[in-house]
Amino acid sequence: MEFGNPIVGSEDLIRAAIKSPNFTADPETGVQGWRIARDGSATFYNLTVGSPNFTIDENGNAVFNTVSADVIYINGELLSDYLTRIPVGTIASTRLPNDTAQYVGTEVLCAEIIIPSFDVGRRYQLGFYGRFDPGTSTPTYIQLYVYYAWDTPATTNDTLLRYSIQAHETDTTGDITIDFASPFQLSSTGGTDMHIGVFFKASENGTKYYGTPQARIWVEDIGTALDEGTWTPTVPAKQQYTKTYSCIDSSSFQSDGDNRGVAECYQGYYSSTNGNQFSLIAFNYNQIQSDLAGSTIDKVELYLNNNHFYYNNGGRALIGTHNESSVSGNHPPSHVLDDRIATPFFAKGEAKWVTIPNSIGEALRNGTRKGIALGPASSNSNNDYGYFAGNGQSGEPRLRITYTK
Repeated sequence: MEFGNPIVGSEDLIRAAIKSPNFTADPETGVQGWRIARDGSATFYNLTVGSPNFTIDENGNAVFNTVSADVIYINGELLSDYLTRIPVGTIASTRLPNDTAQYVGTEVLCAEIIIPSFDVGRRYQLGFYGRFDPGTSTPTYIQLYVYYAWDTPATTNDTLLRYSIQAHETDTTGDITIDFASPFQLSSTGGTDMHIGVFFKASENGTKYYGTPQARIWVEDIGTALDEGTWTPTVPAKQQYTKTYSCIDSSSFQSDGDNRGVAECYQGYYSSTNGNQFSLIAFNYNQIQSDLAGSTIDKVELYLNNNHFYYNNGGRALIGTHNESSVSGNHPPSHVLDDRIATPFFAKGEAKWVTIPNSIGEALRNGTRKGIALGPASSNSNNDYGYFAGNGQSGEPRLRITYTK
């Protein structure tokens, strides 16, 4: 195409633009023709750039014979980083023989393979498939041991990679497979090539590796090594609980241990008729021990309802413990343990909760105590003589324990 007027001076475009007579860039009808502007911009309806060795079409598709570049990005990521993450796939595979020696108590080698130029920056996965023949016996299991060594065939004296035991409860041949990635991710190597050996044992002598035409051992590269983090088990936060236990039985006893057969819980001395009396109060100690297992005792409280004291100004509750599974029948005074471990004051006729030592809750938790005792008094004085509501009466004894676990 020739132009009647000069459009360039030397090699410079001196007109604002050159274009074909039919050029248009209407947004509705699209581009027609072509245009080259002085500022370097160009508009073409169709453009083909290329040679026999490369092409770039109007849609941005490109074909090159070779590409040489120090840095290539794909969607903003270095191509080399992208390719590193991609698994390579199978890097070694070995067809296995159809037979081995029989197992007679010593591990038998049945497969070997090499991971060449082992790279601690890569992750590997090992696969094994084969068939075992127990002969005429009927074993219960077959064990596989995978060992590895550096730059020399692995033996049973080398490092164990994997141990697998599989049931085999028939006297006919059966297939066994293993497929695992861990613990191939090593932080260092002891050589260049990792040699892997698979050995087997069986519960019965005479078993052998039979193989099949498809028997294989193979290794796959499954990508870059992982950045291993650490994990700390989360310990559940401890919680405080408060539980109340009602008494399930109670009995009062004379100083000689005879059961008085009354509902109230007596303590102390009134006269020589009953002597220096005491009471045993029972709770569901199995439930208490179960609830408190593994706990820390924070507080122990006892609820008592006084029905009578010798003196109108009140007296003390003589609180101890016992370790009796049953409070029925007769019990000698020696069955009262920790006698008078707590002696809170009660007004005559008063009912209330009183705090008693945590050691009582700890003993109930540990199973060395089973219940609460009242009395006997330290002397035959009337000062602490009285009785409290017993099991089945209004205001019967209750135990309240606050604990953390």
